Amino acid sequence: MKGGTNAAYAPQIDYCTRVFGPTVKRYFGLNFDLQVKQRGFFPKGGGVVELHTVPTRSIPPVCALNRGKVVSISCFVCVCGLPEVLAGRMAKAAHQALQGAGLAEEQGIRFVSEQETSKFPHGVGCVVTATTESGCILAGSSLCGKDQKVEEVCGRVSAGPVSGVYGSCVWQIGHQDRPYLVAHADSDAFCTGDDQRPGEVRRPGGQQHFPFHFCHILPRDW
Repeated sequence: MKGGTNAAYAPQIDYCTRVFGPTVKRYFGLNFDLQVKQRGFFPKGGGVVELHTVPTRSIPPVCALNRGKVVSISCFVCVCGLPEVLAGRMAKAAHQALQGAGLAEEQGIRFVSEQETSKFPHGVGCVVTATTESGCILAGSSLCGKDQKVEEVCGRVSAGPVSGVYGSCVWQIGHQDRPYLVAHADSDAFCTGDDQRPGEVRRPGGQQHFPFHFCHILPRDW
């Protein structure tokens, strides 16, 4: 596949490999291998990605009731065509933002920093993930624009997992992805829990009701 791997207002390719991939594998048993041959940053694009999938005959229903405590946080930064020192600055800024939000080593949280650098194309991307003891992955991602400070970008990225931790999130992959997966599950069951209201089962409603209904009336082999 060719196009933009790191674009504004869309999940970066690293979000797919670090959040979406592990999540659908854990809950739906779906496996795929995504290899980035060349990155393509917005607006120029030009990225190249190889995707290998494993067919499946069925998808199990989802039941995610307990999020659990955060046990590890990972900050991934890719710096292409720019000074490599930016990677260290972004990782440090993300760490400080998370500590300021109350997610610190003193709580038993393990911090991991990963960096990727290359001479081309030009661009900077960051993905911060927080993994809980139940395997739930809360995340945030963003590009660093030409006139943006890396510290501001990392603060915005870190707000993703922080909002999930202090909110009621158990399942954080985009709501636009859920209907298509659930529509092909073996049953209609799709429920998520809330750590702030244990024992309560929540089902799709509000803005999510229509896409779920639409997908359920589609032919299974469509």
